Amino acid sequence: MMLRPGWAGGAILVCALIGARRLAPAQEPGPGPAERSRAALELAQEDLSALRFEKALAGIQALLAAPALPEEDRVSALVLRSQVHVARGSLDAAVNDYREILAIRPGFVPAQGVTSTKAMARFEKVQKSMVGSVRLALSPPDARVSVDGREVRPGQDGVIAVLAGARVIAASRRGFDPAETQLEVVAGRETELRIELDPNARSIVVRTEPDEVGVRLDGVDVGSTVRPRAEGEQSSLRATAELVIDDVPLGEHVITLVKRCYRQEQIRDILAADLMDPSPKAYGPVVLSPLRGRLVLRGGPAGAQILVDGSPAGRLPVEPLSLCPGPVSVQVRSGGRTAWREEAEVAADAETVLDVTPRPNAALVGASDWPPAWTDLAASFNRTTGLALPSGVDLGTPSAWETVNLPPDTDLALAVVPGGGGQALDQWILYSPILGIVDRPGADLDLRRPVWRAAAFGLRLADSRVGGTCSVVEITPDGPAARAGIHVLDRILAIGGRQVTSARQAVEALAAHSPGEALRIELASPSGTRTVNCTGSDSPLLLGAPRSPSAAAVRAAWAAADAAVLAEERASDAWANLALLLSRSGRNAQALEAWKRVTWAERAGIGAGTRAYHLGREMAAIGEDASARREFRVAADSRATAFRDDGPEIAPAAEDHLADLGEAPRSGNAASPRSP
Repeated sequence: MMLRPGWAGGAILVCALIGARRLAPAQEPGPGPAERSRAALELAQEDLSALRFEKALAGIQALLAAPALPEEDRVSALVLRSQVHVARGSLDAAVNDYREILAIRPGFVPAQGVTSTKAMARFEKVQKSMVGSVRLALSPPDARVSVDGREVRPGQDGVIAVLAGARVIAASRRGFDPAETQLEVVAGRETELRIELDPNARSIVVRTEPDEVGVRLDGVDVGSTVRPRAEGEQSSLRATAELVIDDVPLGEHVITLVKRCYRQEQIRDILAADLMDPSPKAYGPVVLSPLRGRLVLRGGPAGAQILVDGSPAGRLPVEPLSLCPGPVSVQVRSGGRTAWREEAEVAADAETVLDVTPRPNAALVGASDWPPAWTDLAASFNRTTGLALPSGVDLGTPSAWETVNLPPDTDLALAVVPGGGGQALDQWILYSPILGIVDRPGADLDLRRPVWRAAAFGLRLADSRVGGTCSVVEITPDGPAARAGIHVLDRILAIGGRQVTSARQAVEALAAHSPGEALRIELASPSGTRTVNCTGSDSPLLLGAPRSPSAAAVRAAWAAADAAVLAEERASDAWANLALLLSRSGRNAQALEAWKRVTWAERAGIGAGTRAYHLGREMAAIGEDASARREFRVAADSRATAFRDDGPEIAPAAEDHLADLGEAPRSGNAASPRSP
């Protein structure tokens, strides 16, 4: 029997597949059972194409005898065997193959290109004796259909081939209750069957204005509304935004619509099936109302830039900001640095008030939470957390901190180094980027803002054998003490109702009071005792040496923060104290630049002469002797003091520095010979 032309193309394809399989790399893993059965089918097809019928049959028989052969491969093997039998003219054997195939696949029809007319007639006879047809009217039409548990696909006309006998035909679809029916199928005949599934769910469409509204169904996020775009349209901005939710169970539901900056809306509804209209049920369009809150920023440096969630929002002072309710990050920048930062919750339809108080910037390294003993730091500094601790680096030295990626305006950094297990405690390491110092602080470290100003009373006290204790030895003309009626040779007996017995005790009592605070001072003089009210004036204060490196680091952080944001006169006080700290840390060049920022006026007490003296010291330290002499001359000719207005005069110390620089003392100097 001659092969039909279709065999040639099949043989070529089979050969190509076999060649590809045999050229597979040797290192690939061995084939599994499915791959082996496919390969056996390909070899049998190849033998059939080459007219090696006996060999093809032997391979197919061996494959069919394999245990647990997949049904798909079994049908393929039977089809191939039927083709071998047809090619050999063994039509009775082919009929037996057809029977086995139809028992598994009632809809099977032999390929005409490889089936003779006689073989096709024999097949049709077998088919009529074994298979009937069912014309299925299905609602919904896309439901899945199975016969005796095996899924089938109806044709476009709804007809399915079914093996004759009592059959169970079932249909199912998401959103509907499944249904099944028993049907007696008669061979060679068509039976009509109608299956209508009862819906248990329905799709819905939620429409909103604006778009990108989050939709929650019974508390579960199910998506966001979007504006549909039709083909060919450049824009559909006018279209209503929508979200389709498929197969929502019937019954009561709550649809919640949420979008930042808008009032939340809810839809409560009982979803029911509409047998006359199965299309999705539509809700809306729901128009959401805008929702705003007001953020009030009080205080802060005038002209400072405001950033809300990283975006510019004006400059201080500013009218209340209209913002979306919810969490916001507010930052105030002044002097090229972050002066204040706060996380806040803006309340809807209300004012949220924040007091802007400039403060230093602190960074936490190696931990996400500040140690309990440092809660004051976390509350009074602008905080950055979550910085990684460098691996294998000992942060006990300033150079090691260069490996830490600190924010650029960090004033103070704290690293928490794990103790290593067991009984070992975590170690705290404090680093000052300003001073370049590292310390292991105690838990009692004072983190409060230092005071850069003090009350000055315009008097000088001494304990004298002649005049007695707490004697007034000098009065600043037109100063607070002079205006209160205090005179040289008066003795102070009590301050604010408390007795004092030495000049030092009296100075400390005066220093404990704030500028502008009226004090009752009891005095004794040759003419008797009297009481006066004296109000101290506001004057700069130069703090003494800190008691520890950690205390110096904290003071430098506050000084840097205040120097950047305070008004010019007050900023000078912070710059001066920062300059002293830099000088004590050996950073003379930085200290010099800080002193240049000081703009004190010429006055008795802390003033321009004090600045000139310290400028001269820093210039001399870096080898600028000529400039240093010029500044020391200014200081030597001034009535300036050190530390505070009633501190030691600066002129004698300036004269000593001039002598050290090779300049002879000058006569007629206005300064008194008192040493600071």
